[in-house]
Amino acid sequence: VMVFIPILQTVWLSLNDLSRACFTKGFNSFANYIKVLSDSVFWRVMFNTLVWTVLCVGLSTLIGLVLSLTLNTEFRGRKIARAILVFPWATSLAIYAGMWKYIYDSNYGSLNALLEALGLPAVNWLNNSYPWQMFMMMIAVAIMVTVPFVTFCLLSGLQGISPDYYEAAAIDGAGRWKRFVHVTMPFLRPALNTSTVLNVIYVFNSFPIVYEITQGAPAHQTDTITTYM
Repeated sequence: VMVFIPILQTVWLSLNDLSRACFTKGFNSFANYIKVLSDSVFWRVMFNTLVWTVLCVGLSTLIGLVLSLTLNTEFRGRKIARAILVFPWATSLAIYAGMWKYIYDSNYGSLNALLEALGLPAVNWLNNSYPWQMFMMMIAVAIMVTVPFVTFCLLSGLQGISPDYYEAAAIDGAGRWKRFVHVTMPFLRPALNTSTVLNVIYVFNSFPIVYEITQGAPAHQTDTITTYM
């Protein structure tokens, strides 16, 4: 009732002509689908969404794996490091995206201030003439806000692995790399699967980062499917 009825209703609505108030004006078969699929902007946005999802999920998973392995070892200040890592995840995504928009500002942004302090030239990070540069800047923000979630998912998986397995592998002559491949990764797979599936859902549907930083400019070149809709 809660899942299939809304799905069927959505399919039925997609086959009808609707007013702006979402009142059905009549059946129009596949006209809506033809209109969308013949729109060049739609395919551009779909490509952006694919790149956005693959890069954000892939890189955040890789970075999160490295950080989780690091935070799983004993070192001074580990609790502080874990607390700092939580901040981007705990902050409202709209606030976080707005903050980075000001950091990227070409005139007053702290990123250019840092470059100038190091004797490097300032960069127009959000230059409409280079939409792919703008898109990469948004992906960088998305990765930074996603890494904490992935890290803590994987860290929980790592902490569930018994040290006995590592001791047994070491006794059998397995080096650090073989212990990672044959002990860590198999036991970490459930946590990795969970974090990847949830991450794909979150990233694919992400709205605030794109809307706050570029609003899809210029001419939908940096839109994803969520902001385009």
